[in-house]
Amino acid sequence: MAPKKNAPLGCGNNHARGGYRFKLQSKVNTSQYAGQKFKFDRTCLPSPSSYYSYQFPGISTNRTMVKVICPFHDDTDPSLSINLEDGWFNCFSCGTKGGGIAKFHMTRYSLTYKQTLKELEFLNVK
Repeated sequence: MAPKKNAPLGCGNNHARGGYRFKLQSKVNTSQYAGQKFKFDRTCLPSPSSYYSYQFPGISTNRTMVKVICPFHDDTDPSLSINLEDGWFNCFSCGTKGGGIAKFHMTRYSLTYKQTLKELEFLNVK
């Protein structure tokens, strides 16, 4: 599958799955910012290994991949795979997946993106 034009760098073929399509939902007039690029500073967020060890006490953080009991559905066996280096997660039972700790926090606690970033900045466990 050929990549589309203007796809984010380093995304491979993920853009074809719809993961990079979003709509800015703001009541502020953004026409004055047309053409400007905004970059989010991820250094204020906790690292994926520290965040997931805070969410799931007792997981081994010296590995790249871990499996835990999924908090998104009633589960008795570990079915949620988490990458502790990049932060992405995938549940093989309910199909919940995402690309980082912000998406995990949003999904788990039913928050908006803005609320999630505020909470994660204050959480910043090291």
